[in-house]
Amino acid sequence: MASYPQIPLAKLRDGTHIPVMGFGTGTSWYKPDRFSAFDPEMVTMGKNAIKAGYRHLDSAEGYGTEAELGQAIKESSVPREELFVVTKVMETVTEGKIDDLQTPSRTASRGFS
Repeated sequence: MASYPQIPLAKLRDGTHIPVMGFGTGTSWYKPDRFSAFDPEMVTMGKNAIKAGYRHLDSAEGYGTEAELGQAIKESSVPREELFVVTKVMETVTEGKIDDLQTPSRTASRGFS
């Protein structure tokens, strides 16, 4: 198996260490319509990123790739608790209210568990 350089870690306030570099699912994988068809190629790319050693995975509701990333996580052999899944919620969804974050967070986490 190939040897990859160690990704530096940042220490969070609770003492957890998170990789400073993550695999992003936006840009190339961005869907102009979040209701676009499920993309199996994105699932493969997500699994390949995890296999290559990425443990910090970046997604966003606006990219429309949360379902594919969730499927990649489910199909990988890496336990979920070893992965850091970062997502973003558009302000238009929450109207700027912190309490409104619960619904998008629950929706995103369904795909990532």
